[in-house]
Amino acid sequence: MSPSAEPLSFGSRLLRLLPSLLVFLLAAVPTQAEPEGAAVPDHARHPLQIVGIAGQQLIPTVQQVAADASFGWLNYSGRDASVRFEDEDIVKKMRCTTPGFFRVTANDLEAPRIKSGEIATLCALEPGEYDYRVVLDGNASEPLLGKLVVGGR
Repeated sequence: MSPSAEPLSFGSRLLRLLPSLLVFLLAAVPTQAEPEGAAVPDHARHPLQIVGIAGQQLIPTVQQVAADASFGWLNYSGRDASVRFEDEDIVKKMRCTTPGFFRVTANDLEAPRIKSGEIATLCALEPGEYDYRVVLDGNASEPLLGKLVVGGR
């Protein structure tokens, strides 16, 4: 560290480590085999990529997503959050029959209430770029803006 550089605060260091920590924690979650004949939700059939909601930011703001991946938002903001896609054709671009934690309202998708410490998942989407916004309860400032970039095969 150069003499003029200030040491990072604990919060800044934690935010830098959050993506790696999330991958580690999700990899450590034990899985159970589904009973034969049990219905498996569409979003559980694909690899899962995560966007973190921490403090007043999204980690990462722009998430590159594999074409066959489902994705989720892990909320560690300390407040309830909602995620909303307002693309009028997004419902037609879903590669599943059930949108996971999200609900369909008119032509958009919304995860209405993700409590702190919870995750909301959404199934795979057709390749393209999808803008979304996250609103934190009690936050009078602007919503957090994010983008998913879903790759082609």
